[in-house]
Order: sequence, then structure tokens, then C-alpha cells
Amino acid sequence: MKIEEAVDKSSHNENVQRLRGYFLCSGFTTLSDAKKEINEWTLLYYSPRNKTIIDCFVNEKFITVGEGTPAMKDMADIPAHEKFQQKTKACMDNSYDNTRFVGNFV
Repeated sequence: MKIEEAVDKSSHNENVQRLRGYFLCSGFTTLSDAKKEINEWTLLYYSPRNKTIIDCFVNEKFITVGEGTPAMKDMADIPAHEKFQQKTKACMDNSYDNTRFVGNFV
């Protein structure tokens, strides 16, 4: 499943349609083997008014919408984009454990 399919599928779900004031801010999947087909996505919807994030799990059979959780506050003095660039460079230089790369730069 491509992310476009997951987004389209979730947009037709009544629970997702009830999310007023939220927008899709992120989507990701987790793979144990890069050769396997992606069959599940996690989509994150953010409400700037409430400062909450709601996760939505999408696979071929169903869509599950989670509860709202507080959005992560800006806790670092290094901007996230700079941290991302640093981790990406380290990963490309093979000096970083890339098994922990995703989501580990904040």
C-alpha cells in the first residue's frame, strides 16, 4: 500500500471525517524487511487549536483512530531540521546506528 492509498482510504472513514480542526501532518510505516510490501501506515492528524495529535492506523482491512494526545513541545535548543541534517549525514557516513534513525532526531 502506498501512502497515497492510505490517505485516500482514511479520508473516506467516518471517524476521520469527524476530526474538525485537524490536518494531516505526518505519515509513516515500520518495516522489518525492506523487501516486504508495506501493508500498514500510521497517519498523524494535528489540531493547532487544541495542540493535540490523533493517530490513525490504516491497513487493508480496517482503520483505527486513536485518542488525542498532547503534541510534543519544542524541547531542544537545536532546530529539528538541523538535527535531521546531522543524523542524515551521520547515517550516510555509516557513523550512526541507522536501525534507530527514524524518529530519533528530536
